[in-house]
Amino acid sequence: MLKQFPPQRDYTSLSVRDLIEARDAYHLHLTHLTNVTATAVGRYRIHKKDWYATHSPAEKRPDSVAPVTEKKSLYNTVVRPWSWPCVLVFVDKWLDRSAFAKSPDQMVPRALFLPDGRVIPTCVVEAIRQEVPAASDDAPSFPNSVIGGGFLLTTHVQGRDHFGSVGCLVSDGRSTFALTNQHVAGKPGDEVASILRGRRVRIGITATPALRKLPFDDAYPGWPGSRAVANLDVGLVEVDDLSLWTTQVAGLGPVGTPLDLHGDNITVDLIDCPVRAFGGASGPLSGKVAGLFYRYKSMGGTDYISDVLIAPDRGQTTRPGDSGTLWCLVDPSADKGSTLRPMALQWGGHVFVDDGKQSVAQGLALGSFISTICRELDVDVLRGVNGDLPEYWGDVGHYTIGAKACQLLDNSDLSKLMIANLDRVAYGDENISKKAFKTTSQARFSPLADVPDKVWKRPGSSAKRPNENPNHFADMDRKNKKGQTLLDLTAGANGKTDPKKVTVDIFKAYYNEIHDGSRGLLPFRVWQLYDLMVDAASRGDAAEFVAAGGIMAHYVGDSCQPLHISYKFNGDPDRKDPITHEIYGHEVHSAYESDMLRAHSAEMLARLNVELGIAPGHLGSHGYKKFCKSGHDAAVATVDVMRGAFATISPDLIIETFVTDKSKLWEEYGESTVSLLAEGSRSLAMIWESAWIQGSSKIVDLGPVELDALTKIYEDPKWAPSVRLDDIAPFLA
Repeated sequence: MLKQFPPQRDYTSLSVRDLIEARDAYHLHLTHLTNVTATAVGRYRIHKKDWYATHSPAEKRPDSVAPVTEKKSLYNTVVRPWSWPCVLVFVDKWLDRSAFAKSPDQMVPRALFLPDGRVIPTCVVEAIRQEVPAASDDAPSFPNSVIGGGFLLTTHVQGRDHFGSVGCLVSDGRSTFALTNQHVAGKPGDEVASILRGRRVRIGITATPALRKLPFDDAYPGWPGSRAVANLDVGLVEVDDLSLWTTQVAGLGPVGTPLDLHGDNITVDLIDCPVRAFGGASGPLSGKVAGLFYRYKSMGGTDYISDVLIAPDRGQTTRPGDSGTLWCLVDPSADKGSTLRPMALQWGGHVFVDDGKQSVAQGLALGSFISTICRELDVDVLRGVNGDLPEYWGDVGHYTIGAKACQLLDNSDLSKLMIANLDRVAYGDENISKKAFKTTSQARFSPLADVPDKVWKRPGSSAKRPNENPNHFADMDRKNKKGQTLLDLTAGANGKTDPKKVTVDIFKAYYNEIHDGSRGLLPFRVWQLYDLMVDAASRGDAAEFVAAGGIMAHYVGDSCQPLHISYKFNGDPDRKDPITHEIYGHEVHSAYESDMLRAHSAEMLARLNVELGIAPGHLGSHGYKKFCKSGHDAAVATVDVMRGAFATISPDLIIETFVTDKSKLWEEYGESTVSLLAEGSRSLAMIWESAWIQGSSKIVDLGPVELDALTKIYEDPKWAPSVRLDDIAPFLA
């Protein structure tokens, strides 16, 4: 005998084609219901408070537990492995069931019934209207001579500026193009510029072909949709000079192989997959795939469909100017270094239309699959062109520490010299706080505080240094067989750093014991540069003194960043995420170091200036009471900074907050991070002043150093050579 009749429905076998067919049959009915704005296909979203958020349907809900009837959004719901395939129905206002008492026909049905007996569940989701500011020249850009995905694009049409983003580089086998939206690129032959170093620079001209819309049944042969079009909105910009470009995406680094998505392999397994991007207007973005084949508009008997709907993480939003942004799927199974796989090109946001006026909802992103774009344009996504630029302690951190140190010096002559060269070392507050670093420097020159990343690690450059990586870190917290870390091994009886224990031999022995092949030597890099500063001061060489000091800012900046001096630099390798099985806290590095500081740069600078006594009306102190008398002292001082960084913020706490709710990183650690930046700035100023004193400085020209002179110094591979820990001793006085 049957235990239950009719039996409980199991929707798990429903395919994307089933969902699209049901949505097609009911779309006209659904969009005429109260408050319904759009539909998509996806997986059923469960309210976080609901019993089924933690229990599968195989378990019977206790009678004492009432179902949750609160409104659902993309941010208070979750997708679980047992979430059914469904049709998502978006509304701009949530109504309780009681509100439909007088008009029950206006309620979204719980399921859609097809003539052949198939039943498709629905899921109602509220998407709230939100106005967001448009892009401008102050949107994020970088003081970099290499352009890539995420950079802002601009065209001038009918007296107005139009902004968008570079997605990535593509090629037809002969020419190379920047991929963006057609409404950004404009007409063939239009001149397209980017915002580089705070000014507009032409990067190429709009090319042909372009794509606006494609019949849905051409995009996905065999699927229903004869009266629907897929909105692609794809444009190409033929670049003027490929040597100025990188296939790396700003803030993300190198990307892997694009996802090949088509009608035979697309499933609802894409729903809730994590994605990342860098928008020309918004900067770093992360989120999840919320829906597929989002149908957002009907006009003249034709329905308009977007391949994918992406929900940025809570607290983030896309805005006008992000059109053309490349969204990449986070694929932990891919080869190391290629975990970000290009998935979709953003062309717009979740759109409401009221009386001819448009607005967007919660910054939700709409995009076209890269695989469809490449097929229709007959192009391939390029990889490997200047494609292994590093992503470390973000530009903001390095430039801030270098700039603040210039403002903290006691010696009047040294202060005059470094203030005169502040724009050679870094950038001022007015540029960093706008996230649009501006300088009058020539394209070849890179501010000194980020030369180690922007020049010495740039592939294809004659100045690239193969042994540079270990200079940027020293893993201080992995325990050896006795349970001791490098922090323990360098500490004295009082718990502070013992100068006698800061030696190359002790570092080498520790790394050998824990089998650490990376063998970071950050403190000794500071020692090496200190010796060069002392020598330059004694010879009266202002250019070399400024070059060594400005570049030292990068390494001292790394030393005060807890994730840069820990083996847990990008998550805890000793733990695995229980659901994804990735390293626990994977991708915490860029979220804390780069994304958080860029998003809060103005607030960070305001707090930092008060703490350092630089802000008007505030008295502060550089905080150092004694000077270094040798390069070894400078290395010890750097270890002191590292020790203080661990004492101020534990990497474990950063990782835990990132996993729980990364939007709270600034709330939890903003104040402590400012303290770390302050300590890094004070220590750098102290080391500079120590070298000036020890070298009995004979520098008399205290004005700005010629850019060409600085460039010549740091592009010389024999100057301050990058060597491994086992080879550094001969370079330390």
